[in-house]
Amino acid sequence: MLLARGVTVQGAAKAWHRLPVDTEDYRAEVSQPVALRPLTLATIGPPVTGLTILATHVSPPLSDDVTVTNKVSQNLHAELYQRLLGRLEGADGSIAQGARVVRQFLINAGVDPDDFLFYDGSGLSGDDLITPRAATALLVYAAHQPWGQAFRSSLPIGGVDGSLSGRFAGPMKGKVFAKTGTLSEVNALSGYVTAASGRMLVFSILCNDRQPSGDAARNALDRIVTEIAAAN
Repeated sequence: MLLARGVTVQGAAKAWHRLPVDTEDYRAEVSQPVALRPLTLATIGPPVTGLTILATHVSPPLSDDVTVTNKVSQNLHAELYQRLLGRLEGADGSIAQGARVVRQFLINAGVDPDDFLFYDGSGLSGDDLITPRAATALLVYAAHQPWGQAFRSSLPIGGVDGSLSGRFAGPMKGKVFAKTGTLSEVNALSGYVTAASGRMLVFSILCNDRQPSGDAARNALDRIVTEIAAAN
């Protein structure tokens, strides 16, 4: 295509394929511990010594982008996060190194390493595995961090916005802050709910092998969350 458009090309073309996600080599790489370090503009900035800067662009704050990603399930951004983490904290910008960094972060947060296995950043892979216990452990950890409130605000709000704008109407409106997870045979919901007592609770409900058609599974998830809030 380049040659057809008058572009001079030297050398031969090479095809690079990402590592298959069903190999033991992938698991071995992901399971390698990594020392995570705080990321600042000074540590992630590109080297400029000896270079001439032609243009600069300052992106929106990460919190703004995370809000978009969580509210509307922007899978592409989630995939890019994983590769960026691998580039900044791991050995390179591959999906394996990104998964390695995510795994280390979860372990540092107190999540049992036997409770999850991630291959991609968006959760679309059928090989992604997680238990409700792991999800709730992470949510509890996040709630006690300085960035916890910002993270919770980035989640869809029941009856208000994002992928929960059409759910949890009536008395539950504005009381559920949760991330949806929807595939053809999977329906999941994990996050925070303000209980009748005023307490903030965490929950994670994962439904596998649901019927692809109909809203029975989704309605059941909403009823469970509503009952949790009413009983507490």
